[in-house]
Amino acid sequence: MHRGWGILILVGALASPNPALAQSTWQEANKASATLQQEGKLDQALEMAWKAAELYEQNPKYKPTSHAQLLLNAVDMADSADNEKELAAVRKALTALQRHVGAEDALTIQFQQRLGQAYYGNGRFQDGASAYERMLYLTERNFGGESPQYLDTLLEYASISKTTRELVQTRKLLDRASAITAQLPPTHPQRLRTDFQQAILTLEANRREDAEGMFRAIVETGENLTDPHQRTALAPLLLNAYGKLVYIADKQGDAAKADAWVEKTRTVPLENTEPFPLVRVAPDLTISGEIHLTGTVQVAFKVSTADGRVKQIDILEKSGNPQFADRVKAALKDWRYRPSAPAGAAGELVEIKQSFGYRFDNEGPELGTRLKRRV
Repeated sequence: MHRGWGILILVGALASPNPALAQSTWQEANKASATLQQEGKLDQALEMAWKAAELYEQNPKYKPTSHAQLLLNAVDMADSADNEKELAAVRKALTALQRHVGAEDALTIQFQQRLGQAYYGNGRFQDGASAYERMLYLTERNFGGESPQYLDTLLEYASISKTTRELVQTRKLLDRASAITAQLPPTHPQRLRTDFQQAILTLEANRREDAEGMFRAIVETGENLTDPHQRTALAPLLLNAYGKLVYIADKQGDAAKADAWVEKTRTVPLENTEPFPLVRVAPDLTISGEIHLTGTVQVAFKVSTADGRVKQIDILEKSGNPQFADRVKAALKDWRYRPSAPAGAAGELVEIKQSFGYRFDNEGPELGTRLKRRV
């Protein structure tokens, strides 16, 4: 799910040399908002974005799509501030749009989506679920219960539901998606996406043998694709499926099978030349007695394009409990990437920098990683 941040200038404006001056037209306000944003004056930019949207409502050539875009500009800028401000902005935008198009228009769907995301971001999971249920209803009403839009909504809702451990709800959503995609060809992207999410959920339930069969079916479908464009488009999904098979083989203690799965990824076309991660295992966070593993670590490590293994690990910065750095290094040794060099070639080493952070919350440990920079 991608959430943009930049502002869109809908129409060339009668620009005032000073964007802080009062603007009399929506074009001027929109232009001023973009200028203020570029200058880093975000609060003023947000205020001007709202003004542009409000002035546009008086436009005799009013178009709901243009109004929606102006409102999304304001929501995106509020999103850059904090979750509470974003939530208030989405509600305000939805109310403004519904004054013109009604509560069940297709244009309101994107605002229901943002509303659901904001609720989940604030930890208000029940409200977030209600927003997504509303989004499902609107998508079915406007596009149909078997439409690509409806399937996308089901999968997004299932994905966000899984992150909050609502596994029963996640399974119900995926089963609804599977019932629809079962009518599609096995190579259809939405069917493969649904099958992949079902396999992930099965793996997370520790049903490794069942999950292995599901991931095998996905990669075999990919291997049989004859359309090069379709194969390239599905490359990330197929590589992730191969990565899960590598992970399962490692858990089974079968290093030879894991290596064989890694080798198969060489034939998957990938436009991006950066190392593609197949397996990234989190550091061991087992805690006993009075030991507390808290802190941050930044590492630089090198990946071999010949076999996809991590060859060298250097700790750049660390804070907190020193054991965390040791456990980060231990985890990285098990990471695997897609080998991009031809089979048998020496390849080269590509450096990657990554930061890890670990802390306790009220319910237990929480781990975070953030990609810093590729060299």
